[in-house]
Amino acid sequence: MDGGGWDPLGLVTLCDTMPGAVGERMGPGLPVWFAPSVDLTVQLTGTASSEWLLARNRARHAGEGYASVEMELWDPAVGLVAYGTQLCFFSFPEGPPPPERLRPPG
Repeated sequence: MDGGGWDPLGLVTLCDTMPGAVGERMGPGLPVWFAPSVDLTVQLTGTASSEWLLARNRARHAGEGYASVEMELWDPAVGLVAYGTQLCFFSFPEGPPPPERLRPPG
């Protein structure tokens, strides 16, 4: 944006990276999977102008073929600038993982 701020559509794009929270929790070794959005809602709550943003990504639920996830984007100078929620379903092009891999180890 002119003046050094973030384009609001850039914040929306960053909010659409939520399925990574599920991948982090499950760890490596899963078959290839995708999590297309069924619903994505983003609320812009401020104007981001800092060089870096903090992204807090959390999966509230993952199982039964879907995930409910959320994303917060924080600007250190302004505070919360975007909040997103997403519902996505799991797609396994090569087939689902074996039952023992449906939960993270440990």
